[in-house]
Amino acid sequence: MDITINLSKPEKDPRDIAKAGKAKKSGYPSCLLCKENEGYAGHISHPARQNHRIIPITLCGEQYNLQYSPYVYYNEQCIVFNDRHIPMKINKAVFAKLLDFVKQFPHYTVGSNADLPIVGGSILSHDHFQGGEYEFAMAKTPYETEISLK
Repeated sequence: MDITINLSKPEKDPRDIAKAGKAKKSGYPSCLLCKENEGYAGHISHPARQNHRIIPITLCGEQYNLQYSPYVYYNEQCIVFNDRHIPMKINKAVFAKLLDFVKQFPHYTVGSNADLPIVGGSILSHDHFQGGEYEFAMAKTPYETEISLK
């Protein structure tokens, strides 16, 4: 079993997450994930991101970016975010993108929060995944190759 405790940022209320996901953005950058955050000095309501750097990557023909997370749960935790500021949506294409990512970066694991505020998605307004160099306990567990139907 893997348990992580995030002490670096406060948890968000699901109602606030849902509201933020639907809100029109008029500021700059549009959200904490947008590529415009790279090197951004920040302001009173937007944290500084001067040390952020992004690496452009392509997933299933779409432009994404990889950056290392400011909220580290484990070694080399990264965020993979769409170049465009579009809402998160869990569909068949997401799984193809996740598989494309691990094909390009086989030493990393990657996943997605749900696109629902109640189950952990914190920034629903911007399509993104999270990953990094981490071996889950489940990967270390022995497994059987034959299943008995007795």
